[in-house]
Amino acid sequence: MNASSAFRSHLMQQFASAARMQSRPPLALIGWNAEDEKPLSTSQTLSLSHQSTPSRPLSSIHTSLCSRTSPLFPPRDHERVGSTNQSEVPHRFSSSYVISEEAQIAKHDEESSGEGLVEISVLFQNMLKTRRSNSSFLLAPPEDLTYWRDALGRAASCGYNAPNHKRTEPFTFKRMISPSASTDRLADIAYNVSIRDQKAKKPEARPSAEAIREKAEKKRNKWRHIPAYLVALVASRDTVLDSGDNHSVSEYEDLPYVPLANELEMEDYAAACAAVQNVLLSLHSEQIASKWATGPVIRTRAFRELVGAEPTDRVVGLIMVGQPDDSKRMRGFRRRRALDGDVLIDI
Repeated sequence: MNASSAFRSHLMQQFASAARMQSRPPLALIGWNAEDEKPLSTSQTLSLSHQSTPSRPLSSIHTSLCSRTSPLFPPRDHERVGSTNQSEVPHRFSSSYVISEEAQIAKHDEESSGEGLVEISVLFQNMLKTRRSNSSFLLAPPEDLTYWRDALGRAASCGYNAPNHKRTEPFTFKRMISPSASTDRLADIAYNVSIRDQKAKKPEARPSAEAIREKAEKKRNKWRHIPAYLVALVASRDTVLDSGDNHSVSEYEDLPYVPLANELEMEDYAAACAAVQNVLLSLHSEQIASKWATGPVIRTRAFRELVGAEPTDRVVGLIMVGQPDDSKRMRGFRRRRALDGDVLIDI
């Protein structure tokens, strides 16, 4: 079977996105625009309901499907660039294809033979195994802001289909696209947290004031130019997060940690983590680099206010998204535990 790159990318997303049928109102994603832009209208807010019906799982085929040269997506002899009614596909990607839903279904039916399913399964499993955290992004201004918005929309549709307790969908995603007032504020928070952490070091290990500012400014500049962010939140049921007089805490100080209160909260947090993994895999299927960050920035009052977290919301992580910088080689790693007999044990 010689499935196209676009079909493979689409099918990998469908493994996650079409895992189950949704019976509840879809998850809404909140997008931020630059200050001079008008607020998103109801149709522009990323409500996924307009793309799905009770009889059909959410599909990403109405958006551009991108592929780049990699072991998963080999280059094609004749590359062509397409577009959708949502955006023009950035030229930095080697190829993209727009395939109608009918053509996808027909192709899937035609190729759902034994051999074809084996190849698709291997491709999907290889995608799972090759995904790595990568924050080495090309920091040049994005060629197409709509591209990143759409890519995160496709990723969120996969996260939306993560397993969760009784279809409660306890997770929410907040989206930020650079450049905007939100990403500028996020970069400022990272700057101030960096200064805080460096000043907190012991005197013998503390850099000079100039070195502290220089390092913090470097971090702010990097965060400001990261193309996109997705923040994952999960709602608590009984426990109110950030309880107590936290307004007496500086907006850049660590908020007190509130542990999970009961089994239902653990299930919801696990569901949110599964949703984040689906998001990361969707991005990886389109050869988009990402990093799931859980550092000190997300534990501040300033960050919670930026993303509009409710008092009952727990921040699961900040996902950084961008085009990978192929000039920087990713470091290899050694497994700490063997699969057979240690991670996987027969009983």
